Order: sequence, then structure tokens, then C-alpha cells
Amino acid sequence: MSEFCRVSLKPLRTKSVSGANSAQLKSFVDGSKASLDLPFSRKDFFENGRKYVEGISISGVQQKLSLIIKEDAFKPTDVGGRYILKPSPEAFPNAAENEHTAMKISNVLGFRTADCALAKFTDGEYAYICKRFDRELNEKNIVIQHHQEDLLQCMNLVSESKYILSYEEAGRTLLEVTRNNLLVASDYVNRIIFAYLIGNDDLHLKNFSVIRFESSKTHYYDKLAPNYDCLFCEEYTGGQGYLALDLLANGEDDSLLINYQYYGYYTGYDFIVFAERLGVVSKIVEAFIKLIGKKIPMIESLIKNSFMPDTMKDNSTELIKNRFRALQILTEHAS
Repeated sequence: MSEFCRVSLKPLRTKSVSGANSAQLKSFVDGSKASLDLPFSRKDFFENGRKYVEGISISGVQQKLSLIIKEDAFKPTDVGGRYILKPSPEAFPNAAENEHTAMKISNVLGFRTADCALAKFTDGEYAYICKRFDRELNEKNIVIQHHQEDLLQCMNLVSESKYILSYEEAGRTLLEVTRNNLLVASDYVNRIIFAYLIGNDDLHLKNFSVIRFESSKTHYYDKLAPNYDCLFCEEYTGGQGYLALDLLANGEDDSLLINYQYYGYYTGYDFIVFAERLGVVSKIVEAFIKLIGKKIPMIESLIKNSFMPDTMKDNSTELIKNRFRALQILTEHAS
């Protein structure tokens, strides 16, 4: 039995329920008595939940199940689900534990991040469970739904186009739909740096969403939705590429990034160039990289406490160390 909380990855306290500290679990299940120990098996998930199951990413093979808390237990639903359950695909073992760890690191680095935990099937296998952020309970305990679109939808493109544009082109669209909100653009830039840090080379345009709150009086979006779908993807892809998309637009294939061309990998300076093309000042990038440095011990602790296999823990820790060293290069290489 693990000694760490399946919500927060902090050490378990004396009073814990289904492998989670009571306070963190209570918050995650909205004050109900639901347990993270699911009342069905992985086999049941695929056999009996087919009418609820939908295909989603890691290469389109991962599946998810919409859940609702009913009678103090998580149960499948096709209407009004507040939670999403994702088991690890056979092709990507321990993806649930991997994603949970990456999401907790996202929290540590100050990103608004979807609430998540590790549920457990009756056969003992873990599954990633996430609370939907487009549906929230208000002070009267009534579910309200915020309007949300991913960047691909904002650009009127089909799902098959999620890899064809650059982060800069998508960033320009983000500025348009948020009325040139540079705080949102700064958040966007830092999320891409975070993806680079953890080897998330599948951060495509469907993995960024914007939200317009119910109280909004304009047609512009208010901010990026909380971070979601964060994984140490290199564990499965073998490091085929540093990022899912090019940073720069106009078909330049990042050829203007002098450091990237010289070193063969992205440095902090390359992200500064990218950020400035979106109107985000270099100090934003520098401050975020400095924050990463301060949080490295906490990040390493989360990885150590995680439910990932030891080899995956070691690989993730080493990857972050290498990427952080690259991010610390903040000046242009002299030709």
C-alpha cells in the first residue's frame, strides 16, 4: 500500500480514505462520501460502459468514461457527468499514473490545473480521474456550465488539423478571441515551456481551450481553461520531437531561432524570441524559468511520491533536469 495521497501525492495522514487524505478527497468529491475505489473493474469499464465510452487522445486510442456521483459512489452516465475517467491504454502502460504526476507538477508551477486524482478499479489497476472544469457547482450547489472552445475550434479547423499550424499562429488567434489579453498570452507561452520541460511532445491545438464565464458580457473569451492532458509523453514516443508544433509562424520551421539551430534543442532564449513575437515581454519567460528552478526540489519530490514505476520516475526526473539546464540558456549564441 502506498504511503502517499492519490489526490495530492502528499504523505498520507492517519485519517485517510481509500488512499487519500480526507480533506483533499472531500474537496475532490464535492463534499460527498464517494471513494476513489471504483465499484467496477477495468473489464466492466470496457464491456458494460460502452454506451458511455468515447475515444480521446494519446494517438486517438485512449478512452474515457463520463461519471457522476450518485448514492456516494462514482457511476457511469451519459448526461451531466462531472468527472472523466481514463484508464491506461494497453499501448501506454501507467499512463494514468504518468498524467496524474504531470498534472500535480502543473499545479506546483502555478498553473490553473484541472482537479484530478487516481481512482482504482476493483482489480487493483489505477485510472486517471479528472473533474470537469466547464461545469462547476455554484454557491447553491447547482451545476453551471461555461462556454468553452479549443483553439482548433476557434480557428474553424477540423480535428485532423491539430498539428498543422505553429504555436505562434495559434497564439495570434488566442489574442484575437481574448481581446489582446497579454495575461492570457503569457499563460499560453508558459504552458508551452512547461510542455517542453516535461517532454510533453503531444501538446497540439486541441489541448488548449478558452472559457467564457456565464457572467461575461462580451463575446470575447475570459481566459485559458485550466491545464489538462499533461503527460511525460517522451516515455512513450521515445523523444521523436521536442514539441508537437513549431514555435514560429510563416513556414519558417524555427529557422530564425539561432540557439535552436546551434544547439539542436530549444533553450530559454528561443522561448523569449517566441514570446516577444506574441507581445509577451522577456521578463515573463525569465521569471517563469526562475520559478521552475525554485520548484525543482518540490517537483522531484512529487515524482518520487508518485505511483509511476521506478524506471518512469527516474526517466522523468532526468528529463526535467536536462530540459531545465537548456531553459537556463537565456542569451543568444554568438555566431
